[in-house]
Amino acid sequence: MKKISLTILCLAGLLFASCDKDNTRFEGPFELKINETINLPGSNTGLQLKVESINDSRCPANAFCIILGNAIVKIKMTDNTGSFTGSELCIGLCSTKFNRQDTIRINNAAYSVTLEAVNPYPRLGNTETKSALISLKKL
Repeated sequence: MKKISLTILCLAGLLFASCDKDNTRFEGPFELKINETINLPGSNTGLQLKVESINDSRCPANAFCIILGNAIVKIKMTDNTGSFTGSELCIGLCSTKFNRQDTIRINNAAYSVTLEAVNPYPRLGNTETKSALISLKKL
């Protein structure tokens, strides 16, 4: 009887441990240009991530500057119900208003969004299109 009870307890523990409320996993980070939208893979709610703007005022690598400057990226997240939310993320010399990481909530789910980089790093005379490297994780 002890052996059967122990077996049932072990099986129940395995079933409980394997249950996951939402198994959404995102591969990344994602590199997005201004006005570029991606469908987030593995999402069962049709999540999309868009970079709405990139404002890069960091000191160019080949220049002498008094201040470091920063890069601010405005993002928007939407789902298949039409719900949307956004955030502004910052790297470099940022005020307390902007951070490199933020928590976005959409349809009772929370996501950690992190601005990993803005590329290319500014150089005098460089006019390459900017892109943001963004990591996303479901909380």
